[in-house]
Amino acid sequence: MLYSSGENAPVHGKRCTRSARACPAWLVVPIMATRPEPHRDSRDEMGTDTHYPLLSTIDSPEDLRRLPERALRNVAQELRRYLVESVSRSGGHFAAGLGAVELTIALHYLYDTPHDRIVWDVGHQSYPHKILTGRRDRMHTVRKWKGVTPFPKRGESSYDTFGVGHAGTSIGAAA
Repeated sequence: MLYSSGENAPVHGKRCTRSARACPAWLVVPIMATRPEPHRDSRDEMGTDTHYPLLSTIDSPEDLRRLPERALRNVAQELRRYLVESVSRSGGHFAAGLGAVELTIALHYLYDTPHDRIVWDVGHQSYPHKILTGRRDRMHTVRKWKGVTPFPKRGESSYDTFGVGHAGTSIGAAA
């Protein structure tokens, strides 16, 4: 659910950085069937620069919105690979996040986040959201002392609207 700051009604394209569109072709991307090989280089532990060329340029949704729409399919593929690699190293839940990759990209691309706020119903859906909102290089610290939290946490980022855990809390939070 999307809510615009200062209003109690759902956002219907008002304040969006882009106009609402029909489901673009890049939203349909198959889930990876194989686990990617870990890559390393000097940028960080995950080899972001060389093996994730688009994802390494995205430190915020503003960076994502600067990309042409035709690049978003590749962003989704890189984001999915990065998510599998980072969670396979740190542990945690990634199935919900894999299912929300294209949705997360679409929400951050079409809406003016964090002004337009996203409330996640299941905290584990937010892993791709965390990667796109400046926590990419710290995802390997999920479930570690002082690491990235496995759920949205308002104190961790202005993009985290509500501290959700498991399912069923979003409707009450958004209301």
